[in-house]
Amino acid sequence: VLSAIALAVVVILILILTDTQKNQAVQALKPITSSIEGMGGKKICSNGDNGYSLSNRVPWYDVYYRVGNSTSLTDEVKAFARAEGYELSDDVDFINSLKGIDNADGSYTHPYGDEKFNDQSNYLKASHDGSSLEVVINREASVALYCTGGNYGKAESTGNDAIVRLHISLPATQ
Repeated sequence: VLSAIALAVVVILILILTDTQKNQAVQALKPITSSIEGMGGKKICSNGDNGYSLSNRVPWYDVYYRVGNSTSLTDEVKAFARAEGYELSDDVDFINSLKGIDNADGSYTHPYGDEKFNDQSNYLKASHDGSSLEVVINREASVALYCTGGNYGKAESTGNDAIVRLHISLPATQ
């Protein structure tokens, strides 16, 4: 009986300690999100994991912003990322998956949710120091928002704006 109680206490402590760890992915993305906010971007919602849970060892963070659509938006977002060491380029594999095209190795990766390719949008990615950054600049589209706080997957129209989705994944925690 005492060993069962001790085990229960250990499990509870692990759950408490892993829940209190800060998500380092939020901090890693902060310079880019601050730049987007500095150009007038309004945060819509976010989601993430600190990488210290029993089911996930990879810290990650997704955040969506409503931003005024302009012809320079993609270049500005690329410059914000470049300043942090991420040289964004077209995410060809993701674009192909959205178009229903097989990967170079013949496999097919189904896109998450119901997302379809939109030639008005930009799909970008980069890696830096073991981290990966994915950026989707949605224009003239209805965007599913995968955020915490209810309405997971709720669609929001870009209207005359753009909705920028940033996703960062860091190396696995120890």
